[in-house]
Amino acid sequence: MGSDIFHGLSRPELKKRINEHVACDQRSLPQRAKIFAAVAKIQEFDTLPDVVSPNEMNEMIGSGLTELQRGISANGSVPAILYARELARGPMFPGTLSAIGHGIYMATTSVEYKDHPAFPRVSKVAHEYAKKEHPGVIVRCCLKQSIKSADDEDLKQFLREHRNRAKEVGINDLGTFAAALGLDGYYCDNVYDHTTERVWVVVNRGCLVFQNIALQVSPQHLI
Repeated sequence: MGSDIFHGLSRPELKKRINEHVACDQRSLPQRAKIFAAVAKIQEFDTLPDVVSPNEMNEMIGSGLTELQRGISANGSVPAILYARELARGPMFPGTLSAIGHGIYMATTSVEYKDHPAFPRVSKVAHEYAKKEHPGVIVRCCLKQSIKSADDEDLKQFLREHRNRAKEVGINDLGTFAAALGLDGYYCDNVYDHTTERVWVVVNRGCLVFQNIALQVSPQHLI
């Protein structure tokens, strides 16, 4: 569980620790992504998540834990399932696009789905991202109990109030700010016009539990 290093460390100390990690990151990533990766490393948010069977996942979601799904499309010759495995079992990738902040983008579910025993419900948002030009997959997971989260609008306002301190240490991204505060993620409502699914940006991968079976989706496979 992360702590509030944004306020807990002095500005010079936080900036120094972030810069040390950024300097060691040899990946071809935007600076903002490297700063997010640095904060995630400091907070130990880049740890591997738990992985369980569909039955175990059903039990966890049935107990009241929040179900989330992510759609992953193939990239050229690389099958989507490989990206799905890396998401749950590989190094944490900060991503290069951050429309609402760096982190792992996921959505809640809204569609009853009886065609696959491991997916009783499916996210419209995840499905749309998976059914691109090449066949994709949907991964299913849930948030662990007692996570620390915030509404994105509240988080944006808090960032505006502390923008000078954030800018001084190199933080100008909502996901990085959330991670520095020790939050596990934040949620956004009314992101899409055609669905009420809540979008989550998870910044602590360790707060997730993944299902070990993904849903294969083809461009012709429509909900």
